[in-house]
Amino acid sequence: MSGRALGLMGGEDLLADQAEIDGSYLLAAAPENGRALAPPWETYTAFTGELLHILQHGITGQPRELDLNTVRPTPQKRDRNPAGRLVLAHNRAYRPTPAPSPAAAGETAWPNPDDCHTPLAFLDALAEARALTGLTIPALSERTDLPVTPATISRLLNRTTLPTTWKTTGNYLAACGLLPEQIRTWQSAWQRLRTQEQQRPDPPLTTPAQPPAQTWRARLSGRRRKHP
Repeated sequence: MSGRALGLMGGEDLLADQAEIDGSYLLAAAPENGRALAPPWETYTAFTGELLHILQHGITGQPRELDLNTVRPTPQKRDRNPAGRLVLAHNRAYRPTPAPSPAAAGETAWPNPDDCHTPLAFLDALAEARALTGLTIPALSERTDLPVTPATISRLLNRTTLPTTWKTTGNYLAACGLLPEQIRTWQSAWQRLRTQEQQRPDPPLTTPAQPPAQTWRARLSGRRRKHP
């Protein structure tokens, strides 16, 4: 009957009232009117056994990491603010979206980075590559060999200047399904545009135009108008 700790039956002196702390997470193995039982042949109660099974085998179709809200079995829970989104374990059943076969990657009409003559054209071509995959940004994030968050990919595709390093862009293109030789072509184009960007002269500094100096006659005329 551990669900009583969640405060579902009312009362004044509840354990849940002592857990009103930001980031706290209270999980009960049974509802407030039932017991946590186990069949005679099982080592653990149904709650503990299911939780251990999830941690050992993962959950098919869920992300790479399992948070508290995902791993909790059916019974009750009570959390404070975003505590339920805290990562508890790696999902052993996680399988990324299958990458295109080498034949498909070679036949896809990817944008040609050699046709990109400005940084913006290069960045637009990166966004077009994602569109051709039909994958969302979170799905691409899950396919990167080295972890690249969706926020990082989003920032890459929304830049107005070239990234100063290649690592994230290379991981992104690999997640899109491009072959290593294709990625090297993109890297060469990036290096070419970076060199052009660095060699471009800075615009000359301009000073704000000063109003023309008034002659003594104009100043004297102004005083006379103010003081007839």
